[in-house]
Amino acid sequence: MPLLTRRRFLGASIASVAGAYSYARWIEPAWIHVTHVELKLRELPDAFAGLTIAQISDLHFGPLTPLAIIERAVAEVMAMDADLIVITGDHVSRVDHGEIDMLMQSLSSLRARDGVHAILGNHDWWENASAVVQAYRRIGISVLQNQHCTITRNGQSLYLAGVDDVWCDKNDLSKTLCGIPARASIIALVHEPDYADVVAW
Repeated sequence: MPLLTRRRFLGASIASVAGAYSYARWIEPAWIHVTHVELKLRELPDAFAGLTIAQISDLHFGPLTPLAIIERAVAEVMAMDADLIVITGDHVSRVDHGEIDMLMQSLSSLRARDGVHAILGNHDWWENASAVVQAYRRIGISVLQNQHCTITRNGQSLYLAGVDDVWCDKNDLSKTLCGIPARASIIALVHEPDYADVVAW
């Protein structure tokens, strides 16, 4: 199994326990915040030097997230012209009022040279994870559930590993990394960022 370090994790931002409700109810739905972070991977193949990744998280399609906010977020991501787009969980807050159709309509325009990939979060499992997975696959977005995929450039490889939700006890890191060569360069996606403290060394 390849070694993981904390730098290899991209995690979704989540609210602290104390302020979780007010954050999710009033702040998060209307908040678009863009942060640029530089990650250094010692084993990164030369072909991937300068790789750019746009990460979207916690869209929470539902009554508290106006469609206009989602569309604005998608427009900002596409304006970045990133090599890779990842969507790291909590895609919906409910699914019984057309949210799945909204999800497909709003995100179907996402395109990136190295693909668009997603993982699930706790809200997706609480609502209907299967419906979210099917919706994404219908619009060409892969959903990694304790799986990895290989991105290849000029004969060199980078591995994108998607760990399923930790809060809902769906995560299986060994399964996710199975088949990845030792000393390979890996970018791991997980909805709960604190998971890196548990498994990284």
